[in-house]
Amino acid sequence: MSETTAIFALLGGRKVFKSDIHDEQSLYEATLHGYPGEVLKAFFAQNVISPSEKSLIGRPRTLARHIGHRLNRDESERALRIARVVARARDIFVTQEKADRWLRKPNRSLSHRVPLTMAATDLGARLVEKVLSRIAYGDFA
Repeated sequence: MSETTAIFALLGGRKVFKSDIHDEQSLYEATLHGYPGEVLKAFFAQNVISPSEKSLIGRPRTLARHIGHRLNRDESERALRIARVVARARDIFVTQEKADRWLRKPNRSLSHRVPLTMAATDLGARLVEKVLSRIAYGDFA
């Protein structure tokens, strides 16, 4: 499965977007227009984030109003970043359980910060992805 396909699936896929996203360009366009608010339900259903972690995407009260509407561009971008990091972790760790545990546990390589929390910002997501790449290439276990 390609990275874009895995990200699209975590975002809720065709059921949420009502169309297919096959490449990064179409994912970019969807991000610009704002994702359907149902992305949040898809995240909860797939344990991408828990309801208590929704502040990683935006203000909880604001997000509650987006169900049935669209996320704004910034919220969509944060959702994309989180989906990208989660998809990468699940690919590297093979099982969802191992990946989800790693994402929610403070990591020494990230100054004892929680990888999923760091993924809410662009720089934080890049740092998490660097650690994941090191794991994938066997730099450390």
